[in-house]
Amino acid sequence: MKNHEFPFQQGDLDWLCSLYATINLMHLQKDIDGIEDAGIKFNELLQYVATNGDLFRTITEGVYRADVIEFLSHFDYKAKRFVKPTPEEIVEHSTDGAIIYLKRPDGFDHYTAIRTVGGLGKIELFDSYGFKKIQCRDGAWFLDDGEIEILNLYTAKK
Repeated sequence: MKNHEFPFQQGDLDWLCSLYATINLMHLQKDIDGIEDAGIKFNELLQYVATNGDLFRTITEGVYRADVIEFLSHFDYKAKRFVKPTPEEIVEHSTDGAIIYLKRPDGFDHYTAIRTVGGLGKIELFDSYGFKKIQCRDGAWFLDDGEIEILNLYTAKK
């Protein structure tokens, strides 16, 4: 479990991990180059949520699992969600990047961007919360050595 101490970072005071995962996936797919472009897209995504949903609730409670599809569709991606994906599905569908929704046994849940670069043992993590690595060992998933369940895989193609 993370220790919440100053300085705080994304996720300590807000529930915007799904928005950060969307921005990080767009970077993996080479649609965002740097911080300025990321800021523009992030602001556009916040405006989308404010116009089409409940921004306050998104910030304080997070999003529904289907919302990630809407975020990606807003940026003209053809998005697909896999429910309880197998390790093989994750490897097959995340070579250009993907978003996963995960949950730990203690109830902590989180969206993050990943990319497979050479099979199950080579998954890169692009995380807004500061997690460092994700691994599959003997069919079980681990995030920084703590066991997790991957509930959804979101893929996106232009």
